[in-house]
Amino acid sequence: MEIIAHRGASGYAPENTLASFIKAVEMGAKAIEFDVQMTKDEEIVVIHDYKLNRTTDGKGYIMNKTLEEIKRCDAGSWFSEAFMGEAVPLLTEVLEMIPKDITLHVEIKKAVFEKRAVEKKIVEILKSSNRLSQSVISSFDHYCIEQVHREVQVKTGALIDAKIIKPVDYLISRGINNYSLNLGFEFVDAALIEEAHNNGLKVLSYTVNERSIAKMFEEMGVDGIFTNYPDIMSWDEP
Repeated sequence: MEIIAHRGASGYAPENTLASFIKAVEMGAKAIEFDVQMTKDEEIVVIHDYKLNRTTDGKGYIMNKTLEEIKRCDAGSWFSEAFMGEAVPLLTEVLEMIPKDITLHVEIKKAVFEKRAVEKKIVEILKSSNRLSQSVISSFDHYCIEQVHREVQVKTGALIDAKIIKPVDYLISRGINNYSLNLGFEFVDAALIEEAHNNGLKVLSYTVNERSIAKMFEEMGVDGIFTNYPDIMSWDEP
């Protein structure tokens, strides 16, 4: 089972920062997940929320801020004073830091009112960095995934955050050649895993921060888990 460092080692360092990704690499993570979106001046930055408010000392929507404005924000102090001054990184900075033998799970965050070609820019950056073959591009916006496939042949993951009666049938009906079905852990069961595997889909589950659930999923045949703790499988049994 693949252990995917969710927003880096975000249980130990502020999420989606270089500090968090460095920590994940140091802990031996073989796969790292992070979120990307576009600034006002069309730069691609790594941050989860559409607004700066929760994980920085700034305020406002990412898409309404320039890179310079975002770079002035402190993205570390909310987590711990030890990370004071940590910045919101560019996608290019993250790609330069993470070794090329690590799988990248790149989640595109695109607001419903975002009309720019965010997908195209992200694909171009991954291409120019020679990281497409190591990447799985995912999104809760399945139209976004369709657009990615129009741009390039790359592995994609369909993120689902609600109970869909037949998620595998749904994905097949969309006609997207997805690599994985990415589900909240509460929606995963043996029947779904079997159906997904029978249709060539991997099952990845988020966000698993309890070792008992991680161990159960490993035994059930889940292909990967997103976790804030890359060392979760080495924890002592409770």
